[in-house]
Amino acid sequence: MHISWWAAWLAIAKALAGVGIPESRIQNSDTFSTLGLDTGEKWSEFWLLLRRVLSEDGCDLPEEAINGPPKGTVFKFPDQIVALISSVDREYPEKDATGAARSSLHEPIKIESKPTAGAQEPDRKDGAEPSPRSLDRWGGVSQPQQESGIGVQVFYATDRAHSNRKPRRGEAQTFGSNRSAQGKLSFGTCLVTMPLRHRTGMLERPSIFRLELHEDSHRHVILKEVNEADQQSFFGSVAQRVAESSSEQAFVFIHGYNVTFAEAACRTAQLAYDLNFDGAPIFYSWPSHGTIVAYPWDEANVEWTIPHLQAFLDGLVTLTGTHVVHVIAHSMGNRALVQALRGLVLERRVEPGRFHHAILAAPDIDAEVFCALADSMTKAASRVTLYFSPNDKALQASKIFHGQVRVGESLFVLPGVDTIDASAVDTSLLGHSYVAASRSVLSDIFQLVSSNTEPSKRFAMRTLQSPRGTYYAFQP
Repeated sequence: MHISWWAAWLAIAKALAGVGIPESRIQNSDTFSTLGLDTGEKWSEFWLLLRRVLSEDGCDLPEEAINGPPKGTVFKFPDQIVALISSVDREYPEKDATGAARSSLHEPIKIESKPTAGAQEPDRKDGAEPSPRSLDRWGGVSQPQQESGIGVQVFYATDRAHSNRKPRRGEAQTFGSNRSAQGKLSFGTCLVTMPLRHRTGMLERPSIFRLELHEDSHRHVILKEVNEADQQSFFGSVAQRVAESSSEQAFVFIHGYNVTFAEAACRTAQLAYDLNFDGAPIFYSWPSHGTIVAYPWDEANVEWTIPHLQAFLDGLVTLTGTHVVHVIAHSMGNRALVQALRGLVLERRVEPGRFHHAILAAPDIDAEVFCALADSMTKAASRVTLYFSPNDKALQASKIFHGQVRVGESLFVLPGVDTIDASAVDTSLLGHSYVAASRSVLSDIFQLVSSNTEPSKRFAMRTLQSPRGTYYAFQP
């Protein structure tokens, strides 16, 4: 039986925990030698535990891997060991944790573009960490056949106006930061390419600090195409994509403040790819200005977008017939989602639990307002998950700006809401982007979406008590 990349990673993490290696060391290690597993009895113990964990899930190691890799093999950790046990037979498509084939949307495609000066060719072996999907079983990098990107198709709905800026050569015509006329929604699909050496949790973009002035399909996540459609064709395409998937589900991602349309498309594609999501990935993009200084303008626009998001979610569940719909919001985007779901509940547009999972990541919402609206959330969704972090500097700044506590930076335990402290796994500068950037959080969302596992039974999760009740935290 084949297993997905994430299922393989979880099996490895469980085996490492079984030999006394904490998750903090796993996250910061590049090779097995830095974990102290390259030689000795601990390596044998780890391999035996790994075989046991896999067998409990009905999976077996390939024959050549039963006793571990050949002596002297230098492993890049963790991706090469994951590739070993998740790609047992490359004649068959990679399967997800339930045995379903990987979506055909995530396939290598040829990109007619030239790398910028100094860019790495995909077949170079220069020590850079390759993608888990491009690794040879015992540590080599398989040679891509002239491909330079992996195409991921995502659906979009937006109430942004079309951009007036003429796109540069190779860029897609996109949407700007202004509001559409009368809040009219536009629909369509985006083609986003992921670099062959994509690292899970990373949104690889050009950086001035690396002297990268232009997008390079060998190295960056790039929005390649934006194809607009009318509403009927859009919902028909979503329904078809859901019907063709084994899981028959969709997710809607609502971005936060300081995000452009292109950035929202790229982030959604990265989420879908890293989660190995088999269904219809959709993003709803409201007119954020995409600049740090535009916080007050974004606050006004996220309030303005609420009825449009509510209408879109209503149409998604009624016109596509999709039974399993997850909604994922980040930062300021939670304000629109919470109010939209409230509207659907009050107007009785959805039956209780119509949305499968509502995942609220780092919500930039007034705590008292959220507590007043939480009951509507728990009626609209079968399970509500709230990720927060006391280390979230962006939300600490929002608290100072508003003079009120934000839900995403303080502990709030409410009936029907699974509250999870993510401070132990987010090591970013601002501590605000963990929903898509932390492997631990992505792994947790994978378990949540794929099997609806309760927090207490999910890997690397601690159960804690507060005066208001039970909450959870990632193991440090």
